[in-house]
Amino acid sequence: MNSFKGLNSKQVEENRLKYGSNALTPPKREHWILIFLGKFKDPLIIILSIAAAISLTITIVFGKGSLLESAGIIIAIILATLVSFLNEYKAGKEFDILNSINDNSGVKVIRQAENGESSVTVIPKTEIVAGDYVVLGSGDEIPADGTVVYAVNLYADESSLNGESKPSGKKAEIVTDYKTAYSPNKLYRGTAIVEGEGVMLVETVGDRTEIGKTARAASESTDIQTPLSRQLAKLGKQIGWVGITVSVLVFVALLVYEWHHGLNLGSADGINHLITMFMLAVTLIVMAVPEGLPMSISLSLAYSMRKMTAQNALVRKMHACETMGAATVICTDKTGTLTKNKMSVAYCSLENGMKTAKAISLNSAAFLDKEKFIGSPTEGAMLLHIRNQGYDYLKIREENNILERIPFASFLKYMATLVENGTGCELFVKGSPEVIIPISTMDKAAQEKELKTIASFQKRGMRCISFASKVFDAKPESGLANLIENLEYDGFAAIEDPVREDVPQAIAKCETAGIEIKVVTGDNSLTAIEIARQATLWKESDTVERNSITGAEFALLTDKEAKERIPDIKVMSRARPEDKMRLVRLLEDMGEVVAVTGDGTNDAPALNYANVGLSMGSGTSVAKESSDIIILDDSISTVVTAVEWGRSIYHNIQRFIFFQLSVNVAALLTAIAGPLFLNEEYPLTITQILWINLIMDTLAAIALASEPKDPAVMTEKPRGLNDSIITKKIWSRIMIAGIGMFAAAFLYMLFDKHEPGTSGYAVFLSAFFTGFVLMQAWNLLNARVLGTNRGAFSKICSNRNFIGVLALILILQFIIVQLVPGDVFRTIRLDGLTWLILAGATSLVLWIGQLLKIKK
Repeated sequence: MNSFKGLNSKQVEENRLKYGSNALTPPKREHWILIFLGKFKDPLIIILSIAAAISLTITIVFGKGSLLESAGIIIAIILATLVSFLNEYKAGKEFDILNSINDNSGVKVIRQAENGESSVTVIPKTEIVAGDYVVLGSGDEIPADGTVVYAVNLYADESSLNGESKPSGKKAEIVTDYKTAYSPNKLYRGTAIVEGEGVMLVETVGDRTEIGKTARAASESTDIQTPLSRQLAKLGKQIGWVGITVSVLVFVALLVYEWHHGLNLGSADGINHLITMFMLAVTLIVMAVPEGLPMSISLSLAYSMRKMTAQNALVRKMHACETMGAATVICTDKTGTLTKNKMSVAYCSLENGMKTAKAISLNSAAFLDKEKFIGSPTEGAMLLHIRNQGYDYLKIREENNILERIPFASFLKYMATLVENGTGCELFVKGSPEVIIPISTMDKAAQEKELKTIASFQKRGMRCISFASKVFDAKPESGLANLIENLEYDGFAAIEDPVREDVPQAIAKCETAGIEIKVVTGDNSLTAIEIARQATLWKESDTVERNSITGAEFALLTDKEAKERIPDIKVMSRARPEDKMRLVRLLEDMGEVVAVTGDGTNDAPALNYANVGLSMGSGTSVAKESSDIIILDDSISTVVTAVEWGRSIYHNIQRFIFFQLSVNVAALLTAIAGPLFLNEEYPLTITQILWINLIMDTLAAIALASEPKDPAVMTEKPRGLNDSIITKKIWSRIMIAGIGMFAAAFLYMLFDKHEPGTSGYAVFLSAFFTGFVLMQAWNLLNARVLGTNRGAFSKICSNRNFIGVLALILILQFIIVQLVPGDVFRTIRLDGLTWLILAGATSLVLWIGQLLKIKK
């Protein structure tokens, strides 16, 4: 290393100005005010804002209506947007803590002092410039991209870039013909040295590095509209047009009706009557708008965010909760997602005993830090293997004296260590079976049999290492390299990055739920297919030609050809970041809702462009920055849990829409029919409508939003991207419930008439209002089990919020009628018998709803 001449201080400044700083540009974060204002772009919030503006204008300009109604709508808007904003803001703060990065770690570089002499000095990573020589050793993180100019047994962990759990060998020579994704004579920022030593000449720094370019692609704005937002926008337009159409028709019908009954628009009374009818029409528009829906959605997502975080899924963006439920394809990384990203011994033919423990302990340069490997992952796996058998590798090293060693080198494909053994010596050798077995004392037949056995493990994607030894009575005079012949063969070990225990079950759940799984990895085809097979994704009927493809092969396909191949692809190996991103985009073009899991920098662009990006908690900062959800325990089972929550949220939103629209249908029809049968006085006042249409809906939102996830949703197929959030079945249930409640109210209005101003009329109005509220309470019980085969009271104790809300609605109604009767709600006290009759009669809503479920 003395031959490397470092930069002087002047050259450092010149190169920094010319090639830039080594600091990565942090991703742009929206100011919290812009995030909050962005919540008002929701189509339902826009419709509510218009309704509030109309209501305020009528109240202020014409002096009709109630400011309470306008205030209620505005409060609903503010609460819905605040809940959504505060939850995302809190999740963002939690993410910042989780993803904090220290860019000031020390790096060893060769720099010139003022006297012109070069020496090794330690500087912060951000101070690195192009042209620096970086000195590297085992455990060092690569601070920038560059070329290897000196290497001794140098291996780098590039799994964050290429997805391979096996370390990449590095050479200090130009290599043009290589099959790996990244050059053997290049080192890349964010990777780490696991073995050996070397020197790197820095060529690119900061945002120009591979990780910098990937981070930039991963932070690009994608403006992907979520499936739920599409459906709600469509629903909002439908409700808006229905409300306007009904209000116009009602206004015209009332105008014609009153005209035939002597309406005089030339008089003050006639003008006031016209304004009153117009106010009714405006009220109908406001009633048609489901002001509780944004609140219900926000509460559902917020509740799920908290629950998912408790189950190891940190949600950064609220929409991701629900979008996971719409996922039709999950593109998953292999290393660290399907596998543990930790090498372990799958099979070992060496005899258990001190000899094997010495061979593994002494002929190794690795260490264990609890369960973490320091140095070669392969050697770490072997050390962990003997430790599990009760041997202390550190104690064995202390008790034995190593005389000579040949470190592992890619051109030798073996490692050898000579150790003192009493009066003599013992030689331990390990390495590639193709090298070790031929120099053993086994006969040809035995060698061929052993190689055939080893090949069966290699075909399953495992790395196999053979062990051999030799005993000398005295210390050999010749060099160690000359002793490696006629060795006693001891056996071999098959090492793998094992599949996580929960993966097969998670894959089975996804298949039952109609979700396709595609393994996209930078690793080789053999290993990737074997992992897919162990995960139960790769079936006996699958073939390499039809169901797998390499990144290079995929890149050669046109978009049309690729779309034809994609449905059959289960494994994409040797995939580069651009291959993963293209796969995601093409899947989305094909109408799929795509979730991508990954932990490496190479996964970041695909995570960003997916409908939902899920990074692993142990992943790189770039991957986590690009994701919508962070899987804190790195388990794919948690990904499946996120799907369950997403589907359950969608069902909860459907239940709330059913509840609110059935209330709105009943209230709309009642408000229309009332003036025709109640001597021109409306059966529900503005204040009563506010209670029914705002307060109850907000409480119902809390009740239905907190329904726990239902595992049964994983037996359903994913919903279509263009499906309406209100299915034909839900529409029919809405109309049946709404018209049924109206019919009950209508019959009561028709057959229980009293002259205005009488005590009987006051009781009628108070009972009518109370009965209408009780029907909604019974309807709420039907709503919570909509779309299931469960009864209304099934598992009701699992949702304490629901019980609390239902009790609160009944208690508040009792207070309004019995304790604070008067003009505010136009109520008088009802006797106990009337309450019992109302409770029994209105319970028909519940029983009819349950009978319809049985008929279904």
